[in-house]
Amino acid sequence: MKRLKMVRLLLAGCATMVALAGCGSDTDSGGSSSTPVPVSGSWADVRVASGNQSVTLSWEDKTATKAETATYNIYFSTSPGVTKTKSGVTKIAGVTSPYIHTGLSNGSAYYYVVTKVSNGREGAESYEASAVPQPSLPAAPTAI
Repeated sequence: MKRLKMVRLLLAGCATMVALAGCGSDTDSGGSSSTPVPVSGSWADVRVASGNQSVTLSWEDKTATKAETATYNIYFSTSPGVTKTKSGVTKIAGVTSPYIHTGLSNGSAYYYVVTKVSNGREGAESYEASAVPQPSLPAAPTAI
């Protein structure tokens, strides 16, 4: 009986630790979150949401007109300070919102800017947004 009680307490403690492992704090760096984090103030409000080995980027183009047909370029790096001309930055061309960037390493920070391409001309970069992909948390035990 005493052993069963000890096992239950141990399982409850483990379940609590797993549940709390996914919690962040206001001091987390990199802007990673499972809830989209907006980065506003530029031509577009860019949102990033972390997933398991992925980051979902979405944006609202505040300058778009109804008659305009535009695509967008995403530039990213594992180092902050991304610009479209910086060395070591990778370009993903011709995308639309939302875009799911897959094949990423969990626990590594990724930094992004988005540019608009309209009438063959590429516009200014959005503000930089960042995210850190995280593995999915296992389901909490239901029968303890």
